[in-house]
Amino acid sequence: MINPGAILLSICEQAVLAHTPETRLSCDAIDGKSNATVDWLRQGKPIDFRESRMFVLDKQDLIIMDVNTGEQGTYTCIARNAEGESRSQIDLQVYTKPRVSKEHGKQGFRQGAAIVLQCYADATPEPKFSWLHNAAPLPSDDQRISINTKNGSVLIITNARESDAGIYTCFASNQFGCATTLLDAVFVSEPRIEDIDAPKRKLSEGETISIRCLASGRPRPTISWEHNGKPVSEDYIVQIK
Repeated sequence: MINPGAILLSICEQAVLAHTPETRLSCDAIDGKSNATVDWLRQGKPIDFRESRMFVLDKQDLIIMDVNTGEQGTYTCIARNAEGESRSQIDLQVYTKPRVSKEHGKQGFRQGAAIVLQCYADATPEPKFSWLHNAAPLPSDDQRISINTKNGSVLIITNARESDAGIYTCFASNQFGCATTLLDAVFVSEPRIEDIDAPKRKLSEGETISIRCLASGRPRPTISWEHNGKPVSEDYIVQIK
């Protein structure tokens, strides 16, 4: 039976994982033998069952189908009969697994510059972050490395060098799951001609000569030739290494 004169019989918290197929909120303001009518409120307002994925089961419990974070909040069950009215309240928390979004999948950097890799994740409760470099933990004694967790997780490597290039893995986890994303740090450098190997002697007309050009750079540079300021036809270029 409904307790006469009782205003609020119970306050409880209920947690559920987002997208749970069916979530049941029990009405503690009534027992199964009461001849009572039941109404449900969300955030103090009547629920419009015509435009939601909610319905009342057995004239008592509230069912939410495929619950999401937009449905968390305070739910109130009101039970009424000729003897009076009673209420129970449920604070529903909807938890979510981490979902990672990446701003930049690939970042180029030069010798001595800074590498800044950003990793963001949505989750309830807030996730914890960790990083790997080429599948190995980051060195704890490298003073160039810092991680800012004020907004997501931002990995910063100052005075970068070529050995810092590679695949960085960001992990975001809470007690409901884990998500990862990969970010590629690519070392870049300006093209530089290392050597030109040309004959150091007088040539006779009609003689065939070979001139080799060695160049370096990241990414791998393309090589073209000019003779007296004009492009050399590709017909004369035997091979570019």
